[in-house]
Amino acid sequence: METTDTGKTALHVAAFNGHLKIIKVLLNTNIEHNAKDAAGRSVLHDAAKGGHSQIFRELIVAGLNLYDRNNNDEDSLCEACRKGHRDLVQEILETQAQLSSSDGSPMGSTPSERSSITQSSSDEYHDWVKTVAIENGHRAIAEIILVQHSYINQEHLAYALEKAAGIGEHQLVVSILQQKDQLSLSVCFRALKLAATHRDIPIMDTLFEEVIRPKIEADMEILQILLLQAISSGNDYVVRFLIGKGANLNHHSGRNRMTPLYTASSCGKLPTITTLLEAGAQVDLLSSKGTALIMATSRGNKEIVALLVEAGANVNISVDYRGTALQEAAKTGDNVMIDLLIEKGAEVNAPANSHSDTALQEAVKKGNERIITQLIQLGADLNAPGAPGLRWNPNPGVAIQEAVKHGDQTILDMLLLAGADVKVPANKIYMVKKLIDLGVDINASVAHSTGDSWERNYNPQIAIREAVKNGNQTILNMLIRAGAIDPREG
Repeated sequence: METTDTGKTALHVAAFNGHLKIIKVLLNTNIEHNAKDAAGRSVLHDAAKGGHSQIFRELIVAGLNLYDRNNNDEDSLCEACRKGHRDLVQEILETQAQLSSSDGSPMGSTPSERSSITQSSSDEYHDWVKTVAIENGHRAIAEIILVQHSYINQEHLAYALEKAAGIGEHQLVVSILQQKDQLSLSVCFRALKLAATHRDIPIMDTLFEEVIRPKIEADMEILQILLLQAISSGNDYVVRFLIGKGANLNHHSGRNRMTPLYTASSCGKLPTITTLLEAGAQVDLLSSKGTALIMATSRGNKEIVALLVEAGANVNISVDYRGTALQEAAKTGDNVMIDLLIEKGAEVNAPANSHSDTALQEAVKKGNERIITQLIQLGADLNAPGAPGLRWNPNPGVAIQEAVKHGDQTILDMLLLAGADVKVPANKIYMVKKLIDLGVDINASVAHSTGDSWERNYNPQIAIREAVKNGNQTILNMLIRAGAIDPREG
């Protein structure tokens, strides 16, 4: 039997090209009706691929197997779905239904044929052919399968919804939502975000009103979570949409009391911040970790800092878990942000707390001479006490101690020249040695103290007295060798 290079017989070629008369002639010859090409396609596959319904019927009457599979385990229905032949798909589905319900059909008389009928009537099978149709943009075919086979696998139904929303097939979305009880809130929200990529408001409205709002019911906290998700992903169009559906711009969510504006600042979403501010978000609303401005400065996001400051953000708000905006900016060493905050009235001497030292102390830690000079010129307190810090990571204390700790001679000279007092922390042998090596007056008198208990611990009196008080003989001997006057002999 002659075939083409791909193994197709004359019957294959005639079926694909729609030559009904030739098909009838060939069927009356001794040509092999069930021959397959190199890809495992039968003559029915090629007839379905070409969309020739009359030829397809002629081949079925001639006894060809409707359920024959190619090398990819696909039958003729898959070919018709992929090519978008709606009428032929409808006809094949009806034929399958008739064959699966008939007991005495000769086509289902053998065990293998009966197995094929069962396989091709399964939910998994119809999930697959529906997927083929949707992937190739054939809405009408997908709708036929959805209507005739309502028990679609949830995973495939979710795929169908997201695909339909993503390609803008509103009617297909409506058809799929007839089975909305099988669709989760997260699936519907993903579909909504896909529709938002091409700003398809009709689909977005349908998804929200038909599925999302009923699933949320009266629990507005869920709507707020969806808003925060949209903000985190930078989906500004969805953010606007949810605001229009009633999302609260100033709601606190979760144990950290996250606000929409703080979340947008944390994620660095400048367009979304603009959207929220224009819609009426309160610029200074606190979360447990601070304001949107404090977050922006800690992340070093100059554009967002400028936007929030321009919107009237208070530059001097502080919270337990962070410092003020200026202190956070000093940690980043960003001169532009610091200049902007100072211009807007940032308090140079805002006190330290458990998670942040003063702006000057933070600048010394960073080693930024320009910022140190600027802060000193603006009246920064050289001897302001530092925060005690965390139990496992205590802060050494005032600015000069930070300079000593980092061994920065230039910054130490800057601070001493500006009038900083010398204070030596107790039991810090390495720091005492650095002070001696740097030529600091180890007999300097104590700086002014507020008397707070934690300050006395971290901002002690002159070095020799602290060594005596704490009984640290190593430090005591080191200081005496360097010329300290032993108070026990005085």
